[in-house]
Amino acid sequence: MGTNVRNWPAKHRGIAVGIPIGFLGLAAAIFAAIASIFFYHSDGESGRKLDVGSFLTFMGATTATIAFQAAFTLRDVRHLKPEEPNETEDATDEDVTDEGGIDEPGGAIDATNSEQTTLLRSDDQHSTSLRQLDTLLLTGVIFAIGGAGLTYINTVGAIIVALSPPDQGADSPSVQTAQKFHVALLSVASCSGRIVVGILSDQFERKFHISRLFWPLCAISLMLAAQVLGSLTGSLERLVWVTGMTGAAYGAANTAFPVVVAHLFGADGFSTNWWVLE
Repeated sequence: MGTNVRNWPAKHRGIAVGIPIGFLGLAAAIFAAIASIFFYHSDGESGRKLDVGSFLTFMGATTATIAFQAAFTLRDVRHLKPEEPNETEDATDEDVTDEGGIDEPGGAIDATNSEQTTLLRSDDQHSTSLRQLDTLLLTGVIFAIGGAGLTYINTVGAIIVALSPPDQGADSPSVQTAQKFHVALLSVASCSGRIVVGILSDQFERKFHISRLFWPLCAISLMLAAQVLGSLTGSLERLVWVTGMTGAAYGAANTAFPVVVAHLFGADGFSTNWWVLE
């Protein structure tokens, strides 16, 4: 992801992050489908069971092979293309000049406002300090929305068992079918949220001048709505909406926040900054 952020121009960072991250969200559905086709076997009266050892071996070998290949094929290609003007930096410079400038005597921008303008940094000013207010705020928000999403993703199976009729336990075929459905729904919704937010953040910034900070707010609002609906849910039918909304919000956040980090702190130090914040 860090290589993509550096290689693509700022106006296309949403797509550069959203599409690769979207397939990360879809991975659960893909691996679940592969497991269902190739790694389940008949076990007499118990029905079909997953060969856990073989499946984990397959997953480990597959992911290691892809990561190993990517390590040798991904390249920073910024030196192969002409430099593009930084629209955000140019606009900021024009605003400062029009209003008198920070360093000019009698300028309209005082020291307090000049500190606020450093939230939008050029790519050569990419260091992150944990003492900066914007860094602390981003960390707190990512912690909250990420924690809510991961908690639901990791416990949706147990939630389904709790909402199922008393005579249907975790081994019940209907419960297992519902669990598989919700895992697939989470994966597809997460993938959709990542790609859609990536595309829309680029389009809305370019055409309507809507800040990229708008999209984390959308993800947070959707996650909040999903958690409120989940607290009021008492049936598996309504849980489908909670799962879909949670997956979409979690996916949207996983695109919106990396794009915002690159926007605020620059692309050169994105990998380090995103690691610190995440």
